[in-house]
Amino acid sequence: MYEKFVAELRELADGADPKDVALGICVVAAQHQISRDFLKKVIGKWPEHSGSSQFPIPHKKLSPKEAFYSTPNLWVGSYGSTRRRLCTFIADTLEDFK
Repeated sequence: MYEKFVAELRELADGADPKDVALGICVVAAQHQISRDFLKKVIGKWPEHSGSSQFPIPHKKLSPKEAFYSTPNLWVGSYGSTRRRLCTFIADTLEDFK
């Protein structure tokens, strides 16, 4: 059920960019018909979670929401690396459901 989503997450984790670098993991999940509520439950278990259910990627200087809306490319730099680690976490978690 999650195979294609997991495969895309692995590609993102390995450095591929999504079609729109201004969009986050939730959009990728929606394209695979993964429910937002389910995704939030998985992401909530990530050790690096920001504490925000809507903006789970922490940022060193900005609030999670500010970082998301002020970063033109969500997939570069240390902020992007953190997002890619979350992709790995989600993929690993979903593979454990098999």
